[in-house]
Parts: sequence; structure tokens; C-alpha cells
Amino acid sequence: MLTSLLCLAFAGSSSAQLTLENGNAEAGPGGDGSTVIVPPGWTASGDATVVLWSTPGWMNSSDPGPADRGLNYFAGGPGMPSTSFEQTVDVSALATDIDAGLVTYDLNGWLGGWINTSGTNSRRKNRDEEQ
Repeated sequence: MLTSLLCLAFAGSSSAQLTLENGNAEAGPGGDGSTVIVPPGWTASGDATVVLWSTPGWMNSSDPGPADRGLNYFAGGPGMPSTSFEQTVDVSALATDIDAGLVTYDLNGWLGGWINTSGTNSRRKNRDEEQ
């Protein structure tokens, strides 16, 4: 099981602020981990799903996680060894500031795995992002 809460914020000299859509898995329903539920705003592969906190056999509200957790969280799903969520963020409103090197971003989240799995967490860099 993979649990994630992701937040992405861009800041620059312009007034444009961009964030991930549904970065906390709260838009839409959560499930019990036995079925695949793709959250609004995301593309999923494998059995990536959204699970309700405190679902028996899954994460519960006393496990480590964000202080402001809601009802749901992202999870690896019921059966696939490899799953993922993906979202494309349109940063064209910040193009001038990006080109001038004035934009920074902050990507943060609670990422975890299950004790008996070999799961990993990663983020993919944009092809134009510095290494």
C-alpha cells in the first residue's frame, strides 16, 4: 500500500499561484481499498485508488500523516505491484517568470509504504527542469 498526500505550489514575481487539483484526495469518494477509485483531477495506472482513513486493514487516523487529513488518502490499490497517479500542471501563466528564473516551487507530501512491500515513491521531473 502506498499512501500519499501531495501539495505543489509555485511562487514568482507574478501574482499567478498554481496548485495541484485535488492534492489531498478529498474531491470524490473514498473506498475500502478493494476497488479502484480514480480521484477527480488525476490519471491513475495499475490499481491506484483512494481509501477512506480508518478502513480496516489500511491506514487509520492514528497512523503518521498530515495533521489536517480529511476523509481520504491516495493508495497503491488492491492488487497491482506497480501503481501511479499522475497530474499535469499548466504553468504557462508563469512562462515569463520561469524564463527569467524568478519562479520557485515547493512539492511536499506524506509518502509511505507498507511494511511487507517493496514500494517506492518518486516524482518525475519536467524535461526542461534542471538536473
